[in-house]
Amino acid sequence: GEIRPPYIGISNDKIVRRHIYAVVIALFWRLNRQYYGRVKEFFNEEDSATLKLADFLRDRPKLLELALYRIVPKDMWDKMRLQDWGWVKELLGVNGVLSRSEAELVNDLTQLRALESEYKDA
Repeated sequence: GEIRPPYIGISNDKIVRRHIYAVVIALFWRLNRQYYGRVKEFFNEEDSATLKLADFLRDRPKLLELALYRIVPKDMWDKMRLQDWGWVKELLGVNGVLSRSEAELVNDLTQLRALESEYKDA
């Protein structure tokens, strides 16, 4: 038979948000395989997947919307801001979870390159 996505029978905001983000990224990867696999492909400074993900979400894909309404408990729809896609800001906004992760990784790489350069000629 048909395999349906899991239903989240809980009302813990953090867990529901994590499931939303997991569904979003899974669909993005399914449609954009070049970003799947390793962190360096996803957080590539020259071709950032987070920017591609933002473009992808800007179109509000119907397939994603249907999946989110299916997995998020109905009593959490407003709180998770499914209707107006407000959850996107919590993922990709300036202080969004994925934006912060990308910024931290890029900062770490910059520092490592600086150290490598400093000690390469030492």
